[in-house]
Amino acid sequence: WEGARAGVPRREPETPYEYQEKLTGRVSMAASHLRVITHAYVEERYGGVSVATEKLRALNNGWRRLRELLRGEETSG
Repeated sequence: WEGARAGVPRREPETPYEYQEKLTGRVSMAASHLRVITHAYVEERYGGVSVATEKLRALNNGWRRLRELLRGEETSG
């Protein structure tokens, strides 16, 4: 939903990895966060692999940075 809000909507036939590539063009500064988040999403959603508690903090921090960039809220970090 944040991607769509930023003008980069996900098309239904796009895979998570295809959409990741599309978003990377918009938020290249957070490409590494986007890769990690996408990988964790695919593992959880399609592989049934739960995210480890210790990894969740890093994912949340990456998500906050990604969201800031999508919204145009440039901050240090």
